[in-house]
Amino acid sequence: MNDTTPMTEPNSDDAPDASGAERGLRLLRDNPLGLILVGLAVGIIAGVLAPVSRIEREKIAPIRDEVVDRAKRAADDVVVHGRGVFEDTLSAASASAAKHGQALAEDIQSEFRTTSAAR
Repeated sequence: MNDTTPMTEPNSDDAPDASGAERGLRLLRDNPLGLILVGLAVGIIAGVLAPVSRIEREKIAPIRDEVVDRAKRAADDVVVHGRGVFEDTLSAASASAAKHGQALAEDIQSEFRTTSAAR
């Protein structure tokens, strides 16, 4: 018996009926960055869900307080700066609108005088 059709393994990468586990392993092998990101996400979730010990609270509380204070100061600075930028922008926009409004009013008056004189 001489069969010329190539034999393939039932669980090869090209197999259309590959199990979910095989497809997952292939995906992880082809995308190592995805594996790192999944591991990082699992670690973060585990860290958030794990109870905090008394020692951790004692050691981290001063650091946490300093970070929170710095963040509050930075947020205050951003608000003050943003308010100044907003006020400057509003002032410039108001001045520009007034200038263009005045120029438009003058153009309308001039056009009205020209039209009235032509009659």
